[in-house]
Amino acid sequence: MEKFRDFYYYQEEDFYYLYFYKLNKSIKIDSENIELFNDVLNGIKCYDEFYSDIVKSFNIKEREIKEEAFIKNKPKAFLLEITNSCNLRCKYCYKDEPDNNIKIINFNYIEKIANYIIKNSDYQSQINIIFFGGEPLLGFKFIKEFINKFELMLEKSNIINKNVNYSITTNGVLINKEIADYLKLKNFTIQISIDGDEQVTNFKRLNKLGQGAYNDILNGLKFIDKNINLLARVTITDTNLNLLDNFKHLYSLGFCSIAQSEAFNMLNYENIEILLKNYDDYLEYFKEMLFNDNIYEALAMRDVIILLYKIHYGEVQLFNCGAVTNLLAIGVNGDIYPCQRFINNNNYNIGNLNKSEIDYKKCISICKEFKECENCICYSTCAGGCFFNNEIYNNDLNKPFYADCMIKKFIFEKSLKIYNKLTDIHKRKIFN
Repeated sequence: MEKFRDFYYYQEEDFYYLYFYKLNKSIKIDSENIELFNDVLNGIKCYDEFYSDIVKSFNIKEREIKEEAFIKNKPKAFLLEITNSCNLRCKYCYKDEPDNNIKIINFNYIEKIANYIIKNSDYQSQINIIFFGGEPLLGFKFIKEFINKFELMLEKSNIINKNVNYSITTNGVLINKEIADYLKLKNFTIQISIDGDEQVTNFKRLNKLGQGAYNDILNGLKFIDKNINLLARVTITDTNLNLLDNFKHLYSLGFCSIAQSEAFNMLNYENIEILLKNYDDYLEYFKEMLFNDNIYEALAMRDVIILLYKIHYGEVQLFNCGAVTNLLAIGVNGDIYPCQRFINNNNYNIGNLNKSEIDYKKCISICKEFKECENCICYSTCAGGCFFNNEIYNNDLNKPFYADCMIKKFIFEKSLKIYNKLTDIHKRKIFN
């Protein structure tokens, strides 16, 4: 794609497709207006007038300033680190707790956490509570006790029209009938960490004895009702770069939604090059499923669907991944962080359950505009990438990590071209 002023564009058949990257709007210039558009490109027609007409015709609002948006914002997702312990020893895990530092969250925190969430989400109509670890099901008793207390306190607070969604990220090994029944009762979204078929999963996901965990994960899955919202979370490393094979296998296991994300600490430059080719195949398969009316399989490709949603609704992402703004993570010690990956990093400790307010000054210092992203095609859908990756690989929270950028740009450009091919029928099936 080529860039011109405030948009990227490309030509296909008799049309120009324009993408206004700061407004997250895609438009098509038909054959009748191509001459006019060429005059704009060549400086014959006034660009500012053209841009103004586009903004007015689509009723587009300009972006808010990040700091101003943050002050108005309240988090709607709260991640609880139930334990820093795990029953597996995955090779790519960013947590590496020595055995003498294992903790499970204290039951005495239950009321404090519940009160904190209620107070700090008062303007939100929806609260998302995410149970995380380590392996959160090691603290299943805490989860049940917390939910009972939280729902009672919410009822007593006289807050009306508040929807609460529960989700859990687990390796699935500990799931039994009791746990599965409870998760179904509370309408949990269950996200299972699994990396593809038996061979690729067992390369990196190991139990404490060093044995592959694939069959243990499947033993847990057999207790889960297939009608529940069941997601698969694939961690991409050097041993499972074939995204399409990963997807097809997990879809065959009954997962209704599959997301794949890179563990950059397990990838080298050669892996990234292979991965880009495999993303191309992955997106071509999505297009094939969609245009052959295999809509349910296409919808299971979560990464692509989320991106298409952002384009379709013109959603402008002001903040990176939601850390600090939409999400707060509460560690086992009651300390509060921007997200789960920063837990125990004192540089990013922004509060504690014993304090009524988080450190807004520190939060605002995190939520800076990324100047080098100002002209990026992903400006409205990425907003600078993962804070943690930026910090780990660049030693700079606000400097995007190049490998992440390379992948995101590739996926976005191809997804945008897919979106521009969607008919009204496709759009109704995907977005309604």
